[in-house]
Amino acid sequence: MKKLFVLRVQPLLIMALIVIGFLGCSKDDELTADQDANTQLYAAMKSYYLWYDKMPNIDPANYSDPYKLLEAIKYKEVDRYSFVMSKQEFDDYFNRGVYVGFGFSLAFDAQSNLRIAYIFTDSPLKTLGVTRGWSITQINGSVPTSTNLASLLGPANAGVSATIRLVDLNGVVHEATFTKREVAFNSVLVKKVINVGGKNVGYLAFQSFIANSKDELNNAFQYFNEQGVEELVVDLRYNGGGLTSVATQLASLIIGTGNTTKTFFSYIHNSKQSSLDTTIKFDDNPFALQGITKVAFIGTKATASSSELVINGLKPYMNVKLVGENTYGKPVGMYVFTYKNYAFAPICFSTQNSQDVGDYYSGLEVDVLAADDLSRDFGDLQEESFSKALQSLGISAGIRSRAIAPTALMVTPNSEIGKLTGVY
Repeated sequence: MKKLFVLRVQPLLIMALIVIGFLGCSKDDELTADQDANTQLYAAMKSYYLWYDKMPNIDPANYSDPYKLLEAIKYKEVDRYSFVMSKQEFDDYFNRGVYVGFGFSLAFDAQSNLRIAYIFTDSPLKTLGVTRGWSITQINGSVPTSTNLASLLGPANAGVSATIRLVDLNGVVHEATFTKREVAFNSVLVKKVINVGGKNVGYLAFQSFIANSKDELNNAFQYFNEQGVEELVVDLRYNGGGLTSVATQLASLIIGTGNTTKTFFSYIHNSKQSSLDTTIKFDDNPFALQGITKVAFIGTKATASSSELVINGLKPYMNVKLVGENTYGKPVGMYVFTYKNYAFAPICFSTQNSQDVGDYYSGLEVDVLAADDLSRDFGDLQEESFSKALQSLGISAGIRSRAIAPTALMVTPNSEIGKLTGVY
């Protein structure tokens, strides 16, 4: 019988990390590697899974790998979140902040044009000056659609190339061949200060809560302080979550110093792990804004987990407005169990704010509906979500309100990290 050594490490709200080492392996162990992994996944979920009492009693050896096992035992009525991925991909993304790809995220607009939703600074396409809003009209000579896009761009392997024809925001056509390679994430996609309506407005487009985000956030808020920011818009429209420590950092930067006795959120575990229940307070951060009493968040169906945690956690203390559409709905988080080349991420806890508000499985409800205008760059006063975010703060940018456009269709990449983050 194998013994487990469990080390609890920093939680994440896309996932939270538990590293597990397994001792006592025998050379004559008859289990295959995948069946052995199945046994460990099943044991971990029986102990930590939030809905362990809903799991069927099955023999994990009857499943060919942990992917199929997880699908068989998770509580499907609620759990659309738990997953299995390779340990390498997990470490690359959350610890190193890298992945293999082209360094962009794509979406189809209301007219079915494929557009760049966002692009990383390290993307190979940056050599061409590509920004959010550029459209892609051809890939390897074919017109991209929602059904052929993944195959046209190829697998998430270094060295895979594609010839891409793009049209920039001025209508100029560009075409070049790009090769997938290791790309570094930048979590802060945009930080800028705009003087509008007589106010210095800080705008932050934030894409992910990973280890490398911490310095980026501190630098952004240091800049906001230097520029005398009086109002704040935080754009989380493509942020699917990540480290809860970074969520605490962002919330603390927004609420300001002097709030360390206030509850940001609480962890709630199953009955077997109630000793892990914890209350998290705000931090004092020297780069925090001071005197900000209201904040506008931009959200979409891609806004999840730690992003929702920040919004929900600040609501008891500030005038919080959510602009765009209802968020994804993930008031729960994972511990990640690593075994050999696998990273198992079952749901292990739920969260709630200081007023015991949680369980937003249908998403956080939007205050002001707005379209994601893919034809305009982040922080453009003509971009509908940003314009309405300003209006929600009582700031008029002189922009005439437009009819709500259909929601952009985000397309799903073909790698595990891509599926989590939306990047190619």
